[in-house]
Order: sequence, then C-alpha cells, then structure tokens
Amino acid sequence: MAFAVATKTSANVASAAPLLDAGGYNARIVQIIDLGLQPGSAQYPEPVYKILMKFECLDEFMCEVNEDGSIKTVKNEDGDYENIPIVNKPRWFDFEFTYNPDGFMGERSHIYKLMQAVDAFEVAPSDDFPGHPAKQLPELIGEPLVINLIHHMAKTGKNAGKKVNKISSFAAMKGKDKKVAPPLVNDSLFFDMDNPDVTAFNKLPKGNPYCPQERIKSGMEFHKSKLAALLNGVEYTGNSESDKPSDEDVDEAMRAEMEAQRKAKEKTINAQTGADEEAAKPVVPF
Repeated sequence: MAFAVATKTSANVASAAPLLDAGGYNARIVQIIDLGLQPGSAQYPEPVYKILMKFECLDEFMCEVNEDGSIKTVKNEDGDYENIPIVNKPRWFDFEFTYNPDGFMGERSHIYKLMQAVDAFEVAPSDDFPGHPAKQLPELIGEPLVINLIHHMAKTGKNAGKKVNKISSFAAMKGKDKKVAPPLVNDSLFFDMDNPDVTAFNKLPKGNPYCPQERIKSGMEFHKSKLAALLNGVEYTGNSESDKPSDEDVDEAMRAEMEAQRKAKEKTINAQTGADEEAAKPVVPF
C-alpha cells in the first residue's frame, strides 16, 4: 500500500536554523564524501583533491516555525522565551578539506587537526598506554568531537548577505562527555572515489553545481574513474601501471618524433636553398 489515507497535513514539520552563539559544540561525523580532484580557484589555481565531511550536532536542533516563517517560542520556568527544538532534526554543519592521496597531511592543515580531534593517527604503545593503529577513513563515521563555530557573512547561496554559522576548527571531546554522548540521529554515509558505491552516490544531493553529485561529476578525473564506468554501464579499465606506456614504447615514440622533426627541418632547408638559388640567377630582360 502506497499510503493509508489522504491528508492535507504534512508529516514534515516546518523548521528553521537560528544563528548559534560562537563557540564549541559537541558533534559526531555523520558523512564523509570524497569529491575527487577538483579544479583550483582564482586565488589558488592548482587542482586539489577534496573531501567533504558533515557533522551532526548532539544537542542543537532545528526549530519549529510559525506560518509566517518566524521561529516559535515558549516561555520556560524562568519566564524567558526560548525556541522550540525539533529533537529528531539535529543541526548539521559541513567542512571541506583538501587532502593528499597518500594520506600525508601537514600539521597546520585543517584535516590534520580533525584527525587529532578524533584520535585517528597511530599511537605507539608505551608503559602507560597500549597504543592503537591509525584509524581507517570509514572508521571515522560516528566519531565524537567538538566543532568550533564562528559567525560568517555568507557570500553565495540562499543565505547570501546573511550572517550564518561556519566551522572554524576542531577539538577533541572530553572523555566524560564521550561517555554520555548520544548516538547519531540520521543515517550515516561514506563515499570513496576509489571504491565507489553507486547506491551511496545516488543518495547525495544533486540539482545545482554546488551539490556533491554535480561536483564529483565535474571533477578533473571523473571521466576516467570507476564511478563514471559504473554510471555509464561500461567496463572499468582503470589507471593501473599496465595502462602506462613502457620505456620501449616511449623510446620508440621519441625516435619517431625526432625523425619527423629531422625530415621537417631538412625539407625547410631544401626549400630555402632552392629559393636562394633561384634568387641568385641573373635577371633576363624581355
């Protein structure tokens, strides 16, 4: 059965995201989306690999709104008015990182600081601590941490010209807070360009150039990716070492190119010599 009865009332409650105070907020990583190699910007033209991570706040929620779009409020025990939270709609914030395919990251990079916050680096055992191996990227889904929010004037999108919250940095969550941190409310998602899951890809937002699906498909290496082959229903040939020309092939191609250049130069010299000889002939009057 598609639905039980017809209704004019939507199950989706209208909501709004009020501006939060600047500061630290407990959250968990809810989505990790590999965007692949993305074009550079006017300021930084060099193409870079990017990954998008989304964070679900643990105690900040979307708020109910009135018909005119204003946020609903209720008077609390102290006589103050406060927003009415929608507890099944926690606030989400995202952050885009650049990364190196080999996993190396500088200490000043944002992604390094994130990995520190979720204890993702390998820790060698010691007398006081057993240590642990480095965490695999999919293992970061659900990891608790603190995201630091600032106020930022949006330049593009639906909030252009408005003051919004933006992640500025990351920090580790205190151990005592981790013990009581609630689980994720929304379904998590992990997408990796090297091992793409088409089902996960199809769940990503699409429809404008800023959406993850569109950005992935406009990536500089998408045309030769495994994902492109899967979406187009063709066999993936890959970019393995076997696809690269051998040294012999390179040498042969180089010899052919040099021979072609030699012949072209020789032809030019011969043409020039003929012209010089023609010019050297005495002019015969008619």
